[in-house]
Amino acid sequence: MKKNYPKGLLLYGFLCIIMSLKSYANTVDTLLMKPGIYEQDLRKFYRYYNDKNNGGIINAIKELNVGNFLKNTHDVVLNQPSTPTPYWIALYIKNDTSISFPITWNFYEDGITFTLFDITNPQQPQKLDSFSTTTPTDKRGLAVRSVSFKVMLPAGETIKLLAKCSITTANQMYIPTDVTTPDDILLYEMDYSFLVGKFFGFFLFALLFNLLVWCFTRTRLHLYQFLYILSISSFNVIELLYDAMLFPKWIHHLFVLIPKSTFLALSIFFAINVFEQFTELKATYPAIYRNIQWLKIFVLFLVCLFTVPLCILPNNHHIVLTIRNYTTLLTLCSYLIFIAFILIGCIKKNLLHLFYLVSASPILLGFISFVLNGYFRFKIYHIEPGNMMVGLAIELLLQTLFFSYRYYFLNRKIYTLEEDKFEIERTASQSVMLAQEMERTKISEDLHDQLGNDFIGLKLLSEKLIRINKAKGFPIDENLFAEMKTTINEMASNIRFIAHALAQIQIEEKGIFALIKSRIELLNNNCQTHFTFQHEGNPETLSNISKITIYRIIIESINNIVKHAEATNATLILSINDVAIGIVAKDNGKGFNVDNLIKGIGLYTIKARTEAMKGKITINSALGKGCTISISIPTEFHKNFQS
Repeated sequence: MKKNYPKGLLLYGFLCIIMSLKSYANTVDTLLMKPGIYEQDLRKFYRYYNDKNNGGIINAIKELNVGNFLKNTHDVVLNQPSTPTPYWIALYIKNDTSISFPITWNFYEDGITFTLFDITNPQQPQKLDSFSTTTPTDKRGLAVRSVSFKVMLPAGETIKLLAKCSITTANQMYIPTDVTTPDDILLYEMDYSFLVGKFFGFFLFALLFNLLVWCFTRTRLHLYQFLYILSISSFNVIELLYDAMLFPKWIHHLFVLIPKSTFLALSIFFAINVFEQFTELKATYPAIYRNIQWLKIFVLFLVCLFTVPLCILPNNHHIVLTIRNYTTLLTLCSYLIFIAFILIGCIKKNLLHLFYLVSASPILLGFISFVLNGYFRFKIYHIEPGNMMVGLAIELLLQTLFFSYRYYFLNRKIYTLEEDKFEIERTASQSVMLAQEMERTKISEDLHDQLGNDFIGLKLLSEKLIRINKAKGFPIDENLFAEMKTTINEMASNIRFIAHALAQIQIEEKGIFALIKSRIELLNNNCQTHFTFQHEGNPETLSNISKITIYRIIIESINNIVKHAEATNATLILSINDVAIGIVAKDNGKGFNVDNLIKGIGLYTIKARTEAMKGKITINSALGKGCTISISIPTEFHKNFQS
């Protein structure tokens, strides 16, 4: 006979089966532990629960028993949105051996406080310990960078652990975790710290290098680069949990109050300043420069959003957490806008923009992976010891190359500008000297042709006057007429001397050495100073303008000695070789105080002519010890200085 079951009974049985399956799915699998054998993937062993009512340990045990703890099916790590209420993680561990040994449950995340309970006896849960990465290492169970709880695992027994995770400054409930032994975690941390130490050593070198360069050169580029490396390194110190190990306690207590995303925003601000200085943005693209100033203000506003709410509300307040999450996303957007500005210059084929984009690409990828992994649980890639740290190292290496090229480029540009300036000054000096010599030649011709002829006429007229007076029998003062004739001859001779001194043709015909000798011979016969002239080299290798200028310098030096030195002896030296032209004028006169040098004594003219020929002048003198003027003029200048 066929039995008919009530429909309600069938429905009740179906629901019971479903609930049983759900309860089974959410039960905690037991992790079997043996020394030297560790499970890297804990997803299938632990369960988690968001205690939205913040009911405490008793409520968490209750929720665990009724199967409300969930299995992590998406990620190797627990990655959930931030919330002011705590998360609980349950893990059962069984010692699958006949000996007792210690284990450590390790958590690798900053900004979260972890509290561990032993709930093997659910009626009497035991609080084992509570701390975070902000806890000084000497107050932790193990002196390692991670939050590591040391638990003794009895032989053949199972212990039930429940960890409470409460957000303090973290943006997400992102919790990488594993279970090992104390020896294993210490060995791992030693190897990991050795790897990280290489990177931090490189960053420290880059910091000191940029700081020293800025101290010596006061170049803003290196100051901003120093602050950029400092900011992004601070982020990496917190991200990799080394803040408690690197900083003294009094610094660490202040350091942990700042969310790591603050340093991320600061690094973007300083990166923008580095970009401006590196590309000379203000001069090359004024429009981009003006717009990027607004971006810098916005980034500073984001820095304030990270820090100001912490001064008003608790770290884990839902308003603070919400602001922090959205501010981090806005930080990513600001960085992408910054990259867009760089791309504009790349589109315009600016080589420095392209260099900066290439160097910033590794850190950009690390930043994007940090945000996508933390907020959207989308993992692009991972390179040990961290994407941001590796990206920064590559960026600094590339920037070293590109900065070197920039300095080479700027030096070449400055060198070209100096060459152009030198050519302009040389052309101007040549034009001035040519104009002066043309004017002097004209004056000398006028003196020689007009005044010279007038003196000859005056001499002939005086002689005619004497003959007429003698013919008429008038008395004549022969001495007076002889003196007048002598005076006229001397005046005519002086006019010819001045005309010859002014004329360029005298140097071309007689040569500079012979012309100086003739002037000195005249002076030695008519003044109290005895001059000695020494010379060497071939003056024909010099252009006419150069020879004239050198002649003017020597004549001015002679005139200064005659007028002011009151010397008895003076020496002039002119040396010409393939490297330089050397001029020395030395006397044993009364000398003067060089510090109180007066332009009116004629040295100003010598200095001006020397500088016009790119030469250097040195004056050594003291009261009562004579004077020595040394001039050195590069020969290369004169080979290119065409008349």
